[in-house]
Amino acid sequence: MPIYEFNECMGEKDELKEKTKKKINYWGYTNDAFYFAPKSSYCSNPKKASLELKTLVRELHNNGINIIMDMYFWNMNPSNIIRCLQFYILKYHVDGFRINKDCIDTNWLTDNPILKNTHIFTNSCDDGRLNKQGMLYEMNDGFLVDARRFLKSDEGQVEKFYYRFKEQKKNGAGIVHYITSNNGFTLRDLISYDVKHNEANEEKNQDGTEFNYSWNCGYEGPTRRKSVLKIRKIQERNSILMLMLGLSIPMLLAGDEFGNSQKGNNNAYCQDNKTTWLDWKDLEKNRETYDFVKKLIAFRKKTKLYHSDRIFNGIDSFGRGVPDVSSHGLEPWNADFSYYSRELGIMFYGEYFNGKTIYFAFNFHWNEHEFFLPSINN
Repeated sequence: MPIYEFNECMGEKDELKEKTKKKINYWGYTNDAFYFAPKSSYCSNPKKASLELKTLVRELHNNGINIIMDMYFWNMNPSNIIRCLQFYILKYHVDGFRINKDCIDTNWLTDNPILKNTHIFTNSCDDGRLNKQGMLYEMNDGFLVDARRFLKSDEGQVEKFYYRFKEQKKNGAGIVHYITSNNGFTLRDLISYDVKHNEANEEKNQDGTEFNYSWNCGYEGPTRRKSVLKIRKIQERNSILMLMLGLSIPMLLAGDEFGNSQKGNNNAYCQDNKTTWLDWKDLEKNRETYDFVKKLIAFRKKTKLYHSDRIFNGIDSFGRGVPDVSSHGLEPWNADFSYYSRELGIMFYGEYFNGKTIYFAFNFHWNEHEFFLPSINN
C-alpha cells in the first residue's frame, strides 16, 4: 500500500451534531499526497525517511524479496507520473508499481526506457501488444468472485472456476489471483460473516461493498461451537488451496496465513488500531494454518508445472491422445458444467511441462462423491 507522504487527517461533517468529525486515513488512497517523499511517520526517525526506505529496499533485496510500491495517482499529469515512477526506481531501486490504470495510458509506461524492466500491476491490461517486455500484470476481482462463489457452493460456478484455475495470461499480460485483499474481508472473516460489520467506521454501515460472496458456516462472527469451527477450518484450507494451486501468480493477504480478523469490517480504511494491526500472537494460535500455507508454497516451488513457459490451452499438440490441460467430472473426460454441478476435476498432463501428471479434484457439494481418475501413461 502507499508509503509516500499523504495527509492522514480527514474531516467529515456530522449533520446531526453540526460539527466536523476527524478521521484517520489509514490506507493512503487520497488526492492530498506528496508522491516524491517517503512517509515520515512510518519511520523510526522521521528526519531520515529517505535513508530508511533505501535501507528497507536493500535488505529486502538481500533476502530475495522484491518491493512493489502502491501508487494511487489523482488527476496528475502523465509526465509527472512518469517522473515520479522514475524517481523511485533511480533513487530507491524499487522493483515495480501497482497503479490505478485510468490515470495514464499504458503506452507511456511500456515505451519508457527506465520503466521497461520493472513490474507494473494494474486493474486491467487491454492490449497485449503493449507487453513485449513482460512487464504488465493484471489484478482484478475476477478470480476472487468466481472462487468465492464456487467455495460456498453457489450454482453455475464449475465452468467459471475451471477457466480461472488454469488461466495464465490475459491479452499478453501476466495475471495475479487473490481471494482476499486489503479492500474487503480477510480470509478468516470470509468464512465467519455473511454480511459486513462496518459500524466502527461511523458511516451507519453504509460503506464498503455489499457483495462479499461470503458464508459464516452457520453462525455470524466468533463462536466456540465445534460444528461451526470444523466447517470453517475446512473452508479456510479450501480457500488457500484454490488460490495457491492455480497457474496464475497467487497473492496472499498478510495475516491470512494465521487467521487474522477485522471483526467483519470490509472497508477498514480509517481503522488505525487493533482492527487492522496484525497480532503476531495469533501465529501460535493458528500454527496449523501457517504450516499448511508453507507446505503449499514449497509445493509450488518444487513442482515443474508452476515453472513452465507453456501456455496451457487444452490442445493435444504433442499427439499423445491427451491435451495439456483437461476438465473432468465424477467420470473422467466428462466434465459436468451444468447449473447444479459442484464437482470438478482438472488434469495437467506431465509431458507438456516435463514433470508428473497432476490431477486436482474439487467437491463443493454438501455430500461426498467418488471421482474416477483418467487412465493415462504418465
